Amino acid sequence: MDLEEAVYVKTTTDSGLSPLVSDRVYPVDMPSEAIFPLILYTIVSNEDNITHDESDQETLATTRVQFEVWSPSFKSIREVSKALFDCWQGFKGAITSGAGSLTVQGSWRVSKMTGREGLVDLYWRRQDFIIKYLE
Repeated sequence: MDLEEAVYVKTTTDSGLSPLVSDRVYPVDMPSEAIFPLILYTIVSNEDNITHDESDQETLATTRVQFEVWSPSFKSIREVSKALFDCWQGFKGAITSGAGSLTVQGSWRVSKMTGREGLVDLYWRRQDFIIKYLE
């Protein structure tokens, strides 16, 4: 399982987030007929910890993932953003699905920003997390 799939699996199956957004978690772009609230996620940067060891051991990767919560309700973005923070902040462990698993060594938020997109009358809250995991 790669990180993007793991992000989707963890976010859509989290007991705090699932009642709020169900499976409305999308990579990069919002669908044209979106139902709110929803979460977008994007891989912002990725750094592999390269070694000169030629063994087949797993490598530790560090990736910055940006999540955006979108909704016409400011109260809703606050509620979903809090659940998203609770889902990812300090998380360590395996994320598993039928496609395999990915082991997260640590996850923490590094930034948060809130805004309003006036043209479409939607609020958004962006949170960036650093996720360290074994590849």
